[in-house]
Amino acid sequence: MKAPQARFQGIVAAGLLAILTLAVFASTAYSGPESTIYRFHEAIMDGDIEGVKAAFLQDPTVPPASNLLTEVQLLLMQGAQLRVLRPQHEGRTATTDVIYFRQGVGYFSVRYTLRKPSDRWLIDAAATWQDTIRARMGAG
Repeated sequence: MKAPQARFQGIVAAGLLAILTLAVFASTAYSGPESTIYRFHEAIMDGDIEGVKAAFLQDPTVPPASNLLTEVQLLLMQGAQLRVLRPQHEGRTATTDVIYFRQGVGYFSVRYTLRKPSDRWLIDAAATWQDTIRARMGAG
């Protein structure tokens, strides 16, 4: 009779472990730098200024954050598709390139800098905008 009880306990333990694993993956699925980039773009497309604010380290209503926001809004309004490349981490800072592709026009790349000052990644608009301008001038 001990064998069925041990088997039942094993099944229960395996089930609890599976639930715990899924919970951990679910809680971290939307917490990386790429997720912040995607949420930022979704907020722009939805016209959700609070979502944009939640993605930025700086106030998105003043330069350079407003410059970056305007640039990305224009790209998206012109039908650009985006591809987020794998981020490079260095401590609580990450950079990732986002490629915006427009059919018949070509592509435009923006290197986003993200920082994690507390529990979530935020776009550092000042550093991102500086890198964008530098790249346009051919120095990046």
